[in-house]
Amino acid sequence: MGQLVKQRKINYIQAAAEFQDNHTLAVKALDGGQTSLAFEYAIIATGSDTARIPQFDLDSDRLLDATAALDLKEIPKKLLVIGGGYIGLELGTVYAALGTKVTVVEMTPGLLPGADRDLVRVLQKRLANRMASILLQTTVKSLKVQKNGIKATLEGPDVDQKVRIFDKVLLAVGRRPNSAGLGLANTTIEVDGRGFIKADAQRRTTEKHIFAIGDVAGEPMLAHKASHEGRVAAEVIAGRQVVYEPAAIPAVVFTDPERPPGRIRTGGHTGGRVYRS
Repeated sequence: MGQLVKQRKINYIQAAAEFQDNHTLAVKALDGGQTSLAFEYAIIATGSDTARIPQFDLDSDRLLDATAALDLKEIPKKLLVIGGGYIGLELGTVYAALGTKVTVVEMTPGLLPGADRDLVRVLQKRLANRMASILLQTTVKSLKVQKNGIKATLEGPDVDQKVRIFDKVLLAVGRRPNSAGLGLANTTIEVDGRGFIKADAQRRTTEKHIFAIGDVAGEPMLAHKASHEGRVAAEVIAGRQVVYEPAAIPAVVFTDPERPPGRIRTGGHTGGRVYRS
């Protein structure tokens, strides 16, 4: 990143910032120094963070979020994945392939809520042969850290053993936008009920010279979607008349096999496939 910044002659500041008004940022450097930064245009790209469940806020390295799950020093023998969405299934699939006995708990009647049910059925059938168990319409009532792991109490129609011990527990119940603490109240920028910053097709907020892109601007929370939005915002600032078209952004769940959220249509004897988001 440092080399790219130098090549493009970008002034990079590592600091915390919030809006003082709609043309000024209050910037607090890591060394404690504070200053103000005036701007003509701004792009908010603060991303998202793992959604938390207060009752599961344990002070233990046995409880993982998606980031920690990518940095384990050893492969757990038994892993509980709370949440059968794309994050839980992507990481659960990886660990199952590495030999971990993975148990997935999902509170709704099906995996990947919102995805095409025909595709989910194919995926679930395959995952059922690779994972220790997939428990639908099931909730985790409690988690308790012990010397030999985390004791989880499960409740659901297919739960035959309510109390189980796992080496690690992955909390994968979604993500939340990082829109708090930005000083948005000092502007006219609006957020919706879930905390996403409202932006139009050009990624402009209600402050027309301030743009929002990526996870903080709404779903789908995908890196290539954020990159595309960033390009749109930059071109709009440069005076070009472009818009963000959600239909142009492909989406895929990186399980095994990978699955798009739309329906697959086959083309003749060639078996060609068209993915519709």
